[in-house]
Amino acid sequence: MVHCTECGREQSDETKFCRYCGERTPGPDLTAQLRREAAAIQQAKQSGAAPTSSTPQSSVRTGHRLGGV
Repeated sequence: MVHCTECGREQSDETKFCRYCGERTPGPDLTAQLRREAAAIQQAKQSGAAPTSSTPQSSVRTGHRLGGV
């Protein structure tokens, strides 16, 4: 089962669009990647080590507003 990235409701793996809000659901490649990352996080929690991320994450905000306002 996958979760809609917009409303968070659970969907079947084959669903292309959320049946609740209509948003496109993650494709099979992204779903597989997210499951691998979730398994790595669980394994790291069990072993007491910090999980490693394959993608860099930044908590820096740019201060730019969307929509040109």
